[in-house]
Amino acid sequence: MMTWRQLLGLIDLERQYIAAMVEQEETTPPTTSADDVLISAKVAAVQLGVSESTLYQYADRYPFTRRGPGGVRFSQQGIRAWIAGSGSATPPAAEPTSPPPPRRVRRAPSSAA
Repeated sequence: MMTWRQLLGLIDLERQYIAAMVEQEETTPPTTSADDVLISAKVAAVQLGVSESTLYQYADRYPFTRRGPGGVRFSQQGIRAWIAGSGSATPPAAEPTSPPPPRRVRRAPSSAA
């Protein structure tokens, strides 16, 4: 059976290990393949010619969006292919939806004079 001191020592070692892993993850750019690098929204927005808020707004529609434990990143290679294939950096159109229901118009009561 472990003593409290041994347990606290293990907890401290685990804390150090996690801190080292987080530091390594923050300094090493995540990749999706040998030739591809995942980039931040700020860099991707500049390459696409859109604002960061627009990029985040349409992130689910872009095929080069990658989600992971570090948040949302964008595939450098995917952005290049997107621009080359579509000839445009604008976001894809939304999927068609049904039209909204007609609005009801209230009419003022008529005055019977």
